[in-house]
Amino acid sequence: MITVLSVLLLAGGCVAGKAPNVVFIIADDLGWNDVGYHGSELKTPVLDKLASEGLRLERHYTQPECSTTRASLLTSRYIVRTGLQDDVIVNGEGMALPLNETLMTQYLRELGYSNYLIGKWHLGGNSWKETPLFRGFDYFYGYLGGQIHYFGHYHAKFGGHDFRKNYRDADGKFHEEVLKKESGKYLTKLLTDEAIRVVEEHDQSKPMFLYFSVPNVHPYSALIPPL
Repeated sequence: MITVLSVLLLAGGCVAGKAPNVVFIIADDLGWNDVGYHGSELKTPVLDKLASEGLRLERHYTQPECSTTRASLLTSRYIVRTGLQDDVIVNGEGMALPLNETLMTQYLRELGYSNYLIGKWHLGGNSWKETPLFRGFDYFYGYLGGQIHYFGHYHAKFGGHDFRKNYRDADGKFHEEVLKKESGKYLTKLLTDEAIRVVEEHDQSKPMFLYFSVPNVHPYSALIPPL
């Protein structure tokens, strides 16, 4: 099960008539009883604080797996309507969120938003047109597949380095950097630092949507020995 936490970011002002900045945090494989405010023995003070100071929406359901949850979230459609209801997207099998689906980021872009994805994508990567910058995002820092090693940053099952940065320059030219220089550093710390940088450096003349898709608490990735 994947639990979704939505946070409205007020930094920079949420004044009348101005579109708000939005940070959406999605935790990977975090169960109902994995947070302190649901009575768990696990200690989650930061999440507990967010829950106590915000609005808790708890009478809803999520999909039980990675790609299905993300597809429903970003399209606002029942998963059976996307064709991804049977399984997660697996590297090398040619699966992806259909290109005829319109994502919320594409609608937000029409409203003047700058859209950032920090973390896990897992909605396709067989061609560039299936990747974040071709589906409404303006900046991507993370990994395309379902899981990577928390320190080595290679795909836990199939190998191959999958930690990258995608962006467009001032002329609109697409760029990709494979971040091998970050190997050995804890993935969640890298993603968190980047999310903080994006929030602090974002041009406040435009509203921001930050989709912060963290890898935790997804198991297995950190258990695979280095190649």
